[in-house]
Amino acid sequence: MSFEAATIPQRQVSNENVPRRRSGGNSGGGTEEPLDNLLKSVQTFLPVQTKRETNPGFFGTLSKAVSASLFLHPYQFGQTLIQLGYEPVPPSRRYSFIFREYMLYNPGIIGYSRAIISSDGWRALYRGLGTSIVYNFINIGAESIIEPWVSEAVDKIPLSVVENGKDVPDTEENVSTVRAVAVRGLKYFIVSTCTRTLVRLAAHPFEVILVRAIAEHVTKQDLFSSLWGSMKTIYQNEGFAGFYAGFVPAFISIVVHSAVQTIIWIACESAASYITSKLGQVMFRLCLEVPLFIYLPRTYSYPYQLVSRTMMVSNSGLKIDLPVFQSYRDCYNHLSASKALYRGSAILFPRFVARDHP
Repeated sequence: MSFEAATIPQRQVSNENVPRRRSGGNSGGGTEEPLDNLLKSVQTFLPVQTKRETNPGFFGTLSKAVSASLFLHPYQFGQTLIQLGYEPVPPSRRYSFIFREYMLYNPGIIGYSRAIISSDGWRALYRGLGTSIVYNFINIGAESIIEPWVSEAVDKIPLSVVENGKDVPDTEENVSTVRAVAVRGLKYFIVSTCTRTLVRLAAHPFEVILVRAIAEHVTKQDLFSSLWGSMKTIYQNEGFAGFYAGFVPAFISIVVHSAVQTIIWIACESAASYITSKLGQVMFRLCLEVPLFIYLPRTYSYPYQLVSRTMMVSNSGLKIDLPVFQSYRDCYNHLSASKALYRGSAILFPRFVARDHP
């Protein structure tokens, strides 16, 4: 995100424990450069420790939006339909060598897309492509504008106690206390939550239209086939609130995702301060911090993302096999009772349904 690398300075290590780089005949070359470079490469996976990107401009944002939509829309199309509970083909029966019995599996995204293409043609995978481009354009453009503005305000928070009326600069050299690490993590939480919430406010109406346009593949209706027509339909039938259907669980997902990331980063950075070797730090971050940073936030926030998308379609006029939920809590409880809170979270490979009992 918006902060420079925040590695806690390490204790002084004897030269015998420091891996040295072989260099022709030079005896005093940089001994830790390879590990330093590798450590910086690993840290790029952590948004807390990466610098913010510059504004790509209008055409840069447009090219990113078009590229993302063209390459990722078929995947997003299949994932959205799976999240809504639609399966184009019945589960297949396969033998599990681990459990030594037959299991029922739904197809992964490749088999899922192949089934849609065989019945409706490849163009079906690009239903809602125009709305997807607009949604990605607003998402990317709003983030590039909002994030630097929020970061500039948050960067004024000092890392440690103010001395002599001067704030301690937010630099790598000053990250030497537990408080500094906690403040840096808090900064990331504020920037991440505020930025993603404001971006969500700008882009959420277009995601509502996109999800409903994709859902029309199931209902075979024509209510949300065009962007302008969709906006008129939503405003006439649901009012302005219809554009923000499912916003509350989406906001909860943002807060949960940022909070889990922050907790993991603070805990791992505090633990890394006790590792004295560069190689140990690299292995610690690569094998523990980065996997946790990527996996756990998504695990805890995904159910609210699913509830948000389900609420976008519920009571929308589409004849889809979903109850009409009065609130997102009812939707959450319904999905939880159906054991479907993580439906659509892992779709690259065949998805287990149930044991095939004779």
